[in-house]
Amino acid sequence: MTENYVSRMFKFSGAGNDFVVLDGRKGGMELFREAARIGELCREHHTDGLMILTEGKGTDFTMEFYNPDGSGGMMCGNGGRCIVAFADYLGILPADGHTYRFLAPDGLHEAVILEGTASGGTPFAPLSPAPPIVSCVPFGNLSPTGPSPCPSPGVDKSPGGSG
Repeated sequence: MTENYVSRMFKFSGAGNDFVVLDGRKGGMELFREAARIGELCREHHTDGLMILTEGKGTDFTMEFYNPDGSGGMMCGNGGRCIVAFADYLGILPADGHTYRFLAPDGLHEAVILEGTASGGTPFAPLSPAPPIVSCVPFGNLSPTGPSPCPSPGVDKSPGGSG
């Protein structure tokens, strides 16, 4: 694993699906597009897929989505929620100041970040009628060196939780 990669790997959860999420804007993601490595990461971290956020052309960003077996997937709504929350965490702002526009394997998508009230302000991206709260945990020793998008250990930021 490269240091470049280590500082950009997260696990996001949205509506019951968990994903390994990588910041691929600076490149260096070739290894993590290989089916064997995708499968290994998904098994190791018990996730439903892997997503790589990359620079967008005419959009705010691009979402690459991979199934746990390493095959390319189409748009996953819960993954879309997570990748938008991740973009927000990374400081990527919507070009129009309000609505994210991103390209996924099946085409163009739009989402808006809303501040959740029951969760104490945890952001979520509504891509369906009943948006979930999106949560995140950095991977143990792979946590970023900067501020974490995740609550402190032991703090439940879910609706009705202790955070």
